[in-house]
Amino acid sequence: MTDDRATGLRAYLHPDSGYFGRPDTELIARLFVEAARRFQGDLLHLIDDLRSGHTNLSGFVVRSERRVREIYLLVYSLGVQSVDPFHTVTQRDVRIISRHVDGEADFLRQFGYDLQRGTTVMDPVVRAGLYLRSLRGIFELGRVEAIPGPYDWDLADTEHCEPCIEAAAGGPYQREPFSGLGYPPLPGIPGDGSVCRGLTRCGCTLQLAGGSFTPNADLQERIRDLLASVVNE
Repeated sequence: MTDDRATGLRAYLHPDSGYFGRPDTELIARLFVEAARRFQGDLLHLIDDLRSGHTNLSGFVVRSERRVREIYLLVYSLGVQSVDPFHTVTQRDVRIISRHVDGEADFLRQFGYDLQRGTTVMDPVVRAGLYLRSLRGIFELGRVEAIPGPYDWDLADTEHCEPCIEAAAGGPYQREPFSGLGYPPLPGIPGDGSVCRGLTRCGCTLQLAGGSFTPNADLQERIRDLLASVVNE
């Protein structure tokens, strides 16, 4: 943990601090952007290594999966902290991240295979940018895990696809089928590509149902915009 991050954590964990129980949103946003930029640089470096022969396909897959796991866990943790600064990473959190990384494994392997053969249909930098854009969904997933729900799928002031409109009309939702709140489970997470393919272009957010206060709701759109700016740098 960096010194800056440790200082920020102490500020809202100390009972005598004016920030006690209040996540440092500026710190979270900054750490998110720094992590996204490192991840982007690492992916591009791995692509160059495979194309130049400095690593083989197996090395590319192992190194890229490891990097995805590290960045997903960090971004997920930032999402959790944006809602609940007292949350500590649990075995459930680790399993959730592992499930998402495992879901990316075949895509990473195919990506490396295409790079090695020179048969990529999409520009490799653009394709790497899709992994970068996926960080928004991981951040939102962390927020969902920190709030029991129920949730409303909220449409922002952007142009929406039909699946998002349907998701907004189908709420409220509970987090999982067995959450026990009597609502249908969430159809997906805004920005993770499960409901629509918008990623950072999707303006939807998850809000607590019934007008309940959602902690740091403005940070959701801010993170989306910050990530979009990193992708387009």
